[in-house]
Amino acid sequence: MSQFRLDRDKFDQRLSRLEKDGEAFDKAQNEFALGAQAATGAMASAPAPGGQNSAGVGELDQFYAPLHTTLFASERELQAVSRGQKHCIGQLREAVASFEGVNEAERAKYLERLAALDGKFTYRRPQEMQEFVEAYAQARNLVDVFSQWGGK
Repeated sequence: MSQFRLDRDKFDQRLSRLEKDGEAFDKAQNEFALGAQAATGAMASAPAPGGQNSAGVGELDQFYAPLHTTLFASERELQAVSRGQKHCIGQLREAVASFEGVNEAERAKYLERLAALDGKFTYRRPQEMQEFVEAYAQARNLVDVFSQWGGK
């Protein structure tokens, strides 16, 4: 394995940039979870049929495609960013192991920062995403059942 000399200033700059990006990723991930939560809440809190403000499944259905597309496109983007950054962090870990002239305490400090970054860039799928898909599937099943009864 090759050994590399550590340019502490450049490496610290790179880690600081990754830490800033990690904060932005974490914020985006939290905002995404809130969006998924809001989408799930909108479906779960729909008034019962027959009420003054009732929204039928057909009315909710019109929003499914744009919500579904937006949520899952956003999720795929977050997953891609997570994979890319985790790959970069893995390469930096390998580089830290190869640095010359670095004492073990300093190496451990860098590895600790990289571990924290790895955690920041770990994509966590919101439970609401699964709930959103399940709620819509249940509504679609009801529509299918009622349409079968109407056809007989």
